[in-house]
Amino acid sequence: MEKSLILLTYILVGLGLNIDSFQFQSRLNYCEISQQKTTSKSKIIYVSLNGNDKNNGSIDFPIRDINFALNSHSFTEPTDLTIFIRGGTYEITKSISVNDCKKRNIQSVQIRSYRSEIVKITGGKSIDINSFRNVESNFHLSRLNRDLRVASLNLDSSSLAGLAPVGNYGYGKPKIAPGTEVFIDQRPGVLARWPNNSELTIQRVEHLQGKSNNLRRVQFSPTSQGPQNWGRSRDVRIEGHFSMAWTFDQLAVGKVDLEGGEIEVRDQTPFGLYESNNSARPELSKSKELRSFHFYNVLEETDSPREYFLDIAKKKLYLFPSLGLKKSNVEISLMSEPLLKITKTNNVQLDGIQFSVSRGRAIEIDSSKKIVIVNCDIRNLGLQGIFATNSSDVRIKNCKISNTGAEGIVIGGGVRKLLIPSCNKILNCEITNFSRLFRCYSPGISVKGVGVTISGCLISNGPDQAIVVDGNDHLIQNNRINKVCYDFGDTGAIYCGRNPSATGTVIDNNIFEDIFNRRSSLVSAIYLDDGTCGLKITNNLFYRCGRTSNEFGAIFVHGGWNNFILNNTFIECPIAVSSTPWSDRRWIDSFIRDTSSIRKLTIDVDINAKIFQDSYPHLRNFFDTTNLHVRNNTLSNSLILSVNKLAVGSGLTIHNVAALDAKKKPGILMNGLRRDNIPAKVMNWPEWCGFRKK
Repeated sequence: MEKSLILLTYILVGLGLNIDSFQFQSRLNYCEISQQKTTSKSKIIYVSLNGNDKNNGSIDFPIRDINFALNSHSFTEPTDLTIFIRGGTYEITKSISVNDCKKRNIQSVQIRSYRSEIVKITGGKSIDINSFRNVESNFHLSRLNRDLRVASLNLDSSSLAGLAPVGNYGYGKPKIAPGTEVFIDQRPGVLARWPNNSELTIQRVEHLQGKSNNLRRVQFSPTSQGPQNWGRSRDVRIEGHFSMAWTFDQLAVGKVDLEGGEIEVRDQTPFGLYESNNSARPELSKSKELRSFHFYNVLEETDSPREYFLDIAKKKLYLFPSLGLKKSNVEISLMSEPLLKITKTNNVQLDGIQFSVSRGRAIEIDSSKKIVIVNCDIRNLGLQGIFATNSSDVRIKNCKISNTGAEGIVIGGGVRKLLIPSCNKILNCEITNFSRLFRCYSPGISVKGVGVTISGCLISNGPDQAIVVDGNDHLIQNNRINKVCYDFGDTGAIYCGRNPSATGTVIDNNIFEDIFNRRSSLVSAIYLDDGTCGLKITNNLFYRCGRTSNEFGAIFVHGGWNNFILNNTFIECPIAVSSTPWSDRRWIDSFIRDTSSIRKLTIDVDINAKIFQDSYPHLRNFFDTTNLHVRNNTLSNSLILSVNKLAVGSGLTIHNVAALDAKKKPGILMNGLRRDNIPAKVMNWPEWCGFRKK
């Protein structure tokens, strides 16, 4: 099928037909064809906490282990296997594996909750509340506030294998399973920190002579209610913004002088460590509002509801309960592997399962096709909710993903060199409170490859981007994105950049609201960074996006060109669109002479290949330095209400701008023209956007 599609594409190009329209239609047809299903016999197996792996798997005699139910059967003819899981919490210590099922004549696999019973698969362990005791030893009471009630639990148990110390996260560091976390009443607890609700500024950084090259003395701002004594606390950490607005790091601390406001920092950061008011370079000046930090992993600071401290060496957990222990549900994460892995398998459906409490990710999909994840609740993880690579026809639908340590979803597939679409889709999902631990460049959705659709989703409450786009021909449509980018600068709710071959994506009919950072004006709703080309931004609503900045509008184009910004509405945005073109010299140095860029453009894909040249005419003659393209973008048919400036910068061709009259009914333009369904604060914006929750 894929070879036929490629051949047909080249035939149409040779006939001079419109390859753009064909590719869009062929993508639809290709994806529809890929959903065809063969007829097989069926086998149903039931799993229950009350089961036994020696049973036959019937509803009356269920199996106990999900992995056993999946992998203990082979069939003599093609068979569709359905696993019904009865209600309850399944604490697992190794991944549930769906691997190369075709070898066992299994044509499809369904794993479903039985009749909507609540099924929870967890890589953690629930802690018996009755095991907690109040801290009473003089040693601990001398270190803790006597007015506080802190509970401790002895974790010395063979069933708690997987306990891990605090991880080392930060910009550019690998995303591996973090340390054990504590979850209280279905939400992440807070690792004991100081200050509890504010940050410390960096007043001075001194590189210590005669010491390790990484060792620095850092002076921080004193506070009137600072801690008095941290006793023998070990492995104290700091985390925060230490250099650029787009970075966030966690660092190990050596000596701590609380009274003098000094610490010694052992770890290194990719871009250095600077005073909060350092303006020596433009990028440092733009980041100074964010540069600050706090301490964490300090036993003595377990002083607020939901805070905890985990002493791995002594296997003790200290917890400050919010509602009293008798009313709390406490779980700890242990498992570092994915809860469920799908590898080299086609036709798998997961329906109505909750995946939660794990140090790793919930679901990992690799080299598979026709995977459906529907009505699942994925939460309280150290890494991603769903991680799908090298796979096609993946459907993630009506799922809730929350409280992930890294991205909500990472998804990629298709063949970029040949522009073969992946047909992967994320539909009607809610992705909230993501990137809790790996805070920078861990968006709600990271999309790669070719032809991924994100539609009807709510993406909310993340410190950095909602969606990071790489690859080609994606469709981002009918989504609602709000309250993201609140802890970073030089960023955007939808971000793409640094690769002109990653083109052809459409961002259509979405709502962006409350996209700003109170401490940085360098935030956009859509950020086309560092040479992004050939995107279409159409029919979107931008409400309260950005702050007063002459550089970052609700939409910001940085160095890119041939982007079309059409039929968009901007309400209460200081600047609608901003553009900062690059000089010819910067363009040549960044993309035509830079070896890493050349690799992206000619090795990872080949923009000189016929399929790229015909699909994206703006990439023709890309490497011709004697006749460089005029790098311009188009802004057309914009509607604005309470916008200070429509456009800032150059490199924009502007057509047809109309200002809405706030005193008239929504949909009425001041110049007498009318466009239906123009939103205002009183309108039902999700309905206008086509946003549907089911």
